[in-house]
Amino acid sequence: PEVTPLRLCRFDWSISVPVGAKAGGEVRLRTQPACRIAAIHICGDVTQEYLALQYLLLAWLPRSRYLPANLPMMEIYHKQPAELGWATYDMECALPITTL
Repeated sequence: PEVTPLRLCRFDWSISVPVGAKAGGEVRLRTQPACRIAAIHICGDVTQEYLALQYLLLAWLPRSRYLPANLPMMEIYHKQPAELGWATYDMECALPITTL
């Protein structure tokens, strides 16, 4: 939101589905390719998520031997936000990466 206007932001929600599942309406099927990721586990509020993403992108990545892969970042939930009351997240902030 600090860089991209909200009207240009996109968020995709993904779940695993059985082979042969059909899409319809606004739901579409897409295969996520296997990839290497850099991930940070957080258990906290949205501020913790923001700090983890800032660290991953602005501190760790420039010092690593990796580049971002041409794939979307992911939030991999250990528990759904609804289970924790939407105030706390238990998830991995994951950045697909590729070697230099």
